[in-house]
Parts: sequence; C-alpha cells; structure tokens
Amino acid sequence: MGDGLSADPLTAAQTDWGPLRAALAVPIPSGSSVLGVLICYSDHHETPDDMRTAILVGIAAHLGEFLERRRADESFTALEQSRDEYITLVGHELRTPLTGIQANAEMLRAEPDMPAADRQQMLEVIHRRAADLNRLVATLLDVAGMRAGHIPLRRRRVDLVEIVRAAAGVRDGPAATVELDTPASGPVYADADADRIRTAIEELLRNARTWAPRDSSIGITVHGDQRTAVVAVSNTGPRIPADQHARVFELFYRSDELRHGGVPGSGLGLTLARAIVEQHQGTLTVSEPDADTTTFTIWLPRHAGEAQ
Repeated sequence: MGDGLSADPLTAAQTDWGPLRAALAVPIPSGSSVLGVLICYSDHHETPDDMRTAILVGIAAHLGEFLERRRADESFTALEQSRDEYITLVGHELRTPLTGIQANAEMLRAEPDMPAADRQQMLEVIHRRAADLNRLVATLLDVAGMRAGHIPLRRRRVDLVEIVRAAAGVRDGPAATVELDTPASGPVYADADADRIRTAIEELLRNARTWAPRDSSIGITVHGDQRTAVVAVSNTGPRIPADQHARVFELFYRSDELRHGGVPGSGLGLTLARAIVEQHQGTLTVSEPDADTTTFTIWLPRHAGEAQ
C-alpha cells in the first residue's frame, strides 16, 4: 500500500471523491508467469494491512485461474475448428486422385475385353493419379516432419547460386522466362541442407510459374552479406489480394481464383517452403499486396545457429 500518488500523471486527476492518495498492486499469476497486475486505488491515505493484501492476492489468483480457463477454452475451440478444416481439406485433396484411380480400375474390371489402346490409356491415368497421391502424402509428411523438427537437416557449406541455377532448370509449368541475378563476386555460401533448400526454391518457382504471364519473366535474385544469405523469387502476375495476403502460407490454402479456375495444385507448396526455411532458422516473407511485383524472399543465416 502506498500514497503520494499526486506525482503520477495517471492518478493525479481529480475524481468525484478527490485526488487518489493510495494504491495497492498485486500480480495476476498463471503458474510461473504473470498475466497482468490488479491495482486498487483509494482517495484517502491507507495504512498497510496484511489481511487486505492477502484478500487481494487471493482475488488475483482467482482472476488468473479464470483467464487461463478462458484462454484454454478459446484455444480448444480454435483447435477443433482447425482440425475440422484440416480433415475436410485433406479429404478433398485425397479424394480427387482416389476417385480417378477407382473409376478407371472399375472400368477395367467390368470390361475385360476392352481394346488394348483403351486399356493402356486407363492404366496411364491410374499410374498418374497414383503418383499424384504419393506426391501429396509425401509432401504432407514433409510438412508435418519439418514443422515438428523430426526431419534432420544434412547441413554443409553450400553455394546458393549453384542451387538456384539447378532449381531454375526444372521446367514443370507455363513457359515463363527465368532471369537470374547473381553476385559478380561469385558464390554465396551458407550452412544448409542443399536438397531441402532446393525443394523450397523449386516450390517458390512453381508458384511463380503458376501466376506469371506466358510472355513475362520470373526474376531470381541471390545475394548476401556477412551474416545473411538472401534468395528472392519475383513475378509480375496478378497481385495477391490484401484480404488473402496473410493466408498464403497456410496449409492447403488456395486462392479463389485458383480453385474456381481449375488450376491444379494442393496448396502445400508455400507451406512446405516456409517449414524448410524456418527449420534452417531463417524466414520466408512475401511482398506487400500493393507492390509492383509479387516477391517471395528467403532469408537464411550464413552460419548454422544464427537465427534471423
């Protein structure tokens, strides 16, 4: 309990009963943490009182328990909602290739005398859909493993310029030109898992090819300073709407344009890329919605253990 509050601008103001002259502050606990502070004021001088202090400490403890229960209830509700959304999305993404496999297998089974050409075409569909399913499951396992830290990194000193050049050589989408901007001084080294970082870069390039107009170019810039190595992938396609900007890295998130436009994809690529970069203690960011180009930027520590 203290007085002399007239020097405090927060309590010096006059109330209906006069100036505040005393206050008692007790922490609102939650285990070993403090959620806040309970402060009681008085408009007249108070003498320290152990009983009053004990009562307020008890009230603060009950408040802490209430706030923790409220937080736990909100977290449980959010978890339940996320789980339901996840199950729905996974079910949809798995159902698509499974439907193709099942339909063609049933046709093959129902018509044993089918012409060889038709049979071969259906077998190719089954093979392609099975490969899609295998790729989806493998990516899901990668995302889960990376997020949980269960997939170890094989770090070594690698040249990011070399990795970017190799990733840029993979063509699996619309034919947009890829332009590299690398330092004239030569390699940009970092302690990283070369295969994992290449996967992250390939996912960014795949995303850029999805959006880049056919007559445009995709830009890849590699540079670094003493502590940080940077890889940026840019395209001049449609901007990310402001209301979707914060969701681009969410698991299975696909924009309305992609979903309704029939553009293939699972919405896992950017999620996987961020998980890989973050396991390297780096960060993956996307440019603001009003930027002239959409740019995804990887920031990696040059040396293992230096978090961004």
